Amino acid sequence: RRNIRNYNPSLGRTWRFKDSKIDGVNFGMWYSLLTNRASTTLSQRLGWWSGIEMKSGYRADLGGIFGKELIENPFNLAGRILVPAGTYDANNISLGLNTPGNRKLALGFNLSRGDVYDGTRDQMGGRITWQPNQYFEFGSSYQYSKFDLPNGRLGIHIASANLVTNFSATMSLDNQIQYDNISEQFSLFSRFRWEPTPYREIFVSLGHNAIIDPNRIGQNFRSSGTSVSIRLGQTFRL
Repeated sequence: RRNIRNYNPSLGRTWRFKDSKIDGVNFGMWYSLLTNRASTTLSQRLGWWSGIEMKSGYRADLGGIFGKELIENPFNLAGRILVPAGTYDANNISLGLNTPGNRKLALGFNLSRGDVYDGTRDQMGGRITWQPNQYFEFGSSYQYSKFDLPNGRLGIHIASANLVTNFSATMSLDNQIQYDNISEQFSLFSRFRWEPTPYREIFVSLGHNAIIDPNRIGQNFRSSGTSVSIRLGQTFRL
């Protein structure tokens, strides 16, 4: 959005424990107010977050949002469902669970439910990361969002996978692929980083998009764009 003002204060606190299996507990609140140049309120939200982390690395997070959102002009959600202009509730509650990230196998799960555009949105997702050794790291994630609105229903699926190869402490290659059922596009991102000498860096990135017919996967693959970026960096210390 252009020509807007955004006010977003927050306040939180973390408690640490020494002689306990609990490493820390945190809680906080935040407020967001979005207005245009004429001071008309476009969005107003009050949210809170809380979390608990064990010394073993397990973590759980719980949060909520209560608010309103003004839609000045009608639009099509994901190009498929008409959302009329109006003022809508924007409430949401979410839960996240994560296993220790420093283990060979790490898992994460998130779940949320809220009000949106006079309907509801349910969202759930998960991720898995496997690091068999110091050289390789495999990861995969999946996110599903279900919209149940007055003008229709919509399900959005987003799946991704990545492979990180650490050739050495100064050289790595990160590959990620992603697909979603709305754009029906397959995306590939590759990032190569190398520090040949201290304070000197070579960074190369490659992006590629392709359109896949979901009814003919493996038979219909049409390239839609490729981008390449090369960056050379040098840090000078005085």
